[in-house]
Amino acid sequence: YERVKKSNFGVVIGYYSQKDIIKRPTPLYTDDLLTDLIKLTGYTATRLLRIAEELYSEGYISYPRTETNKYPKNFNFSRYLGVVLKSPIGGEIANKIHNTALPRNGRKDDGAHLPIYPVNSYRKENSIKWKVWEYIARRFVANAFCDDAYALKQRLEIKIEPLTFSCMGLKIIKPGFLEIFPYFSPKERIIPEGKVGERVKIISVGLRKEKTKPPPRYSEFELLRELEKNGIGTDATRATYPKIIIERKYAERVKGVFKPTKLGRAIIDALEMVEKRLVTPETRRYVEKLMKQVEEGKIDLKTAFKVSKAEYRELFELSLIHISEPTRPLYISY
Repeated sequence: YERVKKSNFGVVIGYYSQKDIIKRPTPLYTDDLLTDLIKLTGYTATRLLRIAEELYSEGYISYPRTETNKYPKNFNFSRYLGVVLKSPIGGEIANKIHNTALPRNGRKDDGAHLPIYPVNSYRKENSIKWKVWEYIARRFVANAFCDDAYALKQRLEIKIEPLTFSCMGLKIIKPGFLEIFPYFSPKERIIPEGKVGERVKIISVGLRKEKTKPPPRYSEFELLRELEKNGIGTDATRATYPKIIIERKYAERVKGVFKPTKLGRAIIDALEMVEKRLVTPETRRYVEKLMKQVEEGKIDLKTAFKVSKAEYRELFELSLIHISEPTRPLYISY
């Protein structure tokens, strides 16, 4: 620090840039809808889902409880594009989209429902219902009628003896879908193109000391993502879990994140003593897999039930052993 502080100039030793694609969003399903709108509006998942269901019952959007993020081949995109073009945002987006639908499909298909899309135009107003509808409409158009965006990633390296410093930059070179779907757009941080050997003036030098911090606590949208990733709940139930955690006083919401209460910590400590497969997503995920195999016709229901019953019987018997021999280790991996 002292050596660098005495320097007046640095020397550019490298400049690198790379074109990078920013893919447009996939068709909308329930978990994406809720996690995005929690961040955008600050509303809870249960309230947002209730608003989406109101929009559905009033005929403005498709069914909002779905785990599908791909469209069937015969989907009528032009019909629902017309719905958006007739809405208050139609004039803004009309000249920024393709006439032909080329959706970027995901891989999820629950076999029961389509992705979430606008069904009828909604009036513009200063309300949460308008914000929810607008998000759904913009995502639908961005997915099916827009190009991907492109950015230029930059890296500049400067030598100030005896150290090398670097900084990163980002420049949007083709906005694509970001023009009509600006939510969560990457922030531009454009840095100049440095030439190797070029001298740059040092304006200031600072020394900052910090301490290692624990991982941040979960916000509601992060909790929902973890539930989805671990196969806990369904599109119809996941939104209620954060509310239940608060209502049962296992945690409290502090500045937008979940902080465990004394009761919550006591439950966690108690569950640490239980056979792990009873309190982690493993067994639930295993049973869900069996149910999926039944749905696909790979095994029959009777066999799936028999296998599941045997699995839980083993866990039950291990728990009985633990009651009489609490020091005996219980964890058995699959």
